[in-house]
Amino acid sequence: MAWLLPTLCAILIYSTIQLVDKFALDKIFQNENNWLFLAGLFGIFPLSGALYTNGGFSEISMVHASILILSGILQMVSYKSYAIAIKETSADIVSTFFQMMPVYALIFSLLFLDDVMTAFNIVGILIICLSALYLCKPTKKKFSFTRVSLKPFLLMQITCVLLASSGFLIDSTTSHVSHLDAVIYIYLGMLIFTAFFGLYCKKSINITRPFKNSAFITFIILASVEIAESLSAILSFEAYSHGPYSAIVTLSAIEPFIVLLLMLTLCHFFPHYKKDANLNIKSLSLKVPAFIGVLVGVGLIV
Repeated sequence: MAWLLPTLCAILIYSTIQLVDKFALDKIFQNENNWLFLAGLFGIFPLSGALYTNGGFSEISMVHASILILSGILQMVSYKSYAIAIKETSADIVSTFFQMMPVYALIFSLLFLDDVMTAFNIVGILIICLSALYLCKPTKKKFSFTRVSLKPFLLMQITCVLLASSGFLIDSTTSHVSHLDAVIYIYLGMLIFTAFFGLYCKKSINITRPFKNSAFITFIILASVEIAESLSAILSFEAYSHGPYSAIVTLSAIEPFIVLLLMLTLCHFFPHYKKDANLNIKSLSLKVPAFIGVLVGVGLIV
């Protein structure tokens, strides 16, 4: 059971990061382009650390380097749709939509690895999709969507497809490239994207605005998220190295519950947060069944 503690710690860190992202985008950055560009720039720190540890760039094939760089670019593109989605709704719902990732990972394995889909897989996919869409169900009184609209759901499908694609590309290199080399080239791809994104969207990016509001808080948020993401990635790698893939992925599907518990804890210490997070009996009666459905569905897929 050496994999259990790293898995739980990684889930807790990922859950906390989503709440921090929600706060940062709503209260500090306001513009998702500012957040994406600055977060991308701060990637230079883990890249520098990885290069120092590795003693520089290792000699790997151009094909593998290109694949890893592309995977980093895809991750950054996915963060754009993620940022818009999390501004539109709450972190626990975004976390629920994140659980669509195993669905797309399964589809890619069917398309490219000749895996076979079982009856349990089909039922699991249906349960996950229906549970996620349940959070977007129309009201009974009129044909309009609840506070949780389809827009965040659709945006998160883009995020999940891109992240699943990135993960598939990374997996294709694991037997040829060391873990540290993979990290280096992935972050290099992220920085390449950030440079082109900054040039293309320079009119909508104002990196001084967040620092004018609170330079210290902005720096702490960006730095702590980078450190937390690196730590959670290490913990996840450790878990997958020692534990069964299916059990780890299924356990990771409790993330929406963890995010919700963290939100309820914040409400206890900051009562005004309850209104901002839309935490009431009606919303909980909508969320909890969907969270349970996603957990069951992921368990059937893996």
